Amino acid sequence: KVGVELGYRADGDGADDWRGFDQPNSISGSAPLVYSNSTVYEFFDAVTVPSTGQVVSVYGASASTLASSSWDPASWAWTAGASLASGTYMAALVCLPSTERIIAFTGRLTEAYYTDDLGVTWTQYSTHLEPEGSTALTYGRTRAVMVGEDIALAVDSAVAGTMVQFVSTDLGMTMTH
Repeated sequence: KVGVELGYRADGDGADDWRGFDQPNSISGSAPLVYSNSTVYEFFDAVTVPSTGQVVSVYGASASTLASSSWDPASWAWTAGASLASGTYMAALVCLPSTERIIAFTGRLTEAYYTDDLGVTWTQYSTHLEPEGSTALTYGRTRAVMVGEDIALAVDSAVAGTMVQFVSTDLGMTMTH
């Protein structure tokens, strides 16, 4: 089968400026969010703002700082945002559906930050998120998802093959195990 399987134009593209995917070709390259020949960003998460399609990403490589960037679908460009001095290089993002506020939960669940401006600024949202009795755990990669009006976190623990789940019924101010 020869031909374009999917064709589209982005806002602002000319009448003959088609984009598409020509099956069965595979993706042979990509453009990195951040390029550095000296730093490897292994841990990241991203969330899309539903009303605008803009993407906010948080990523880290050092033990104490997370960086952020936002992507604008109108310009197809990434813009660097503010850093989060979180004491970890891992985070999980969630976008609250009612306000489109973006919350970044740090990998060690010691704190969370929020942004209302696509990561241009980050403000501490809550602290000491670990429920009573779970402070002895060591956490790794964290993922967050909205479940109705609640936030669920899945966290990789230091115990091989073990995931720990947390839920917040107050939009990320506290967590229960």
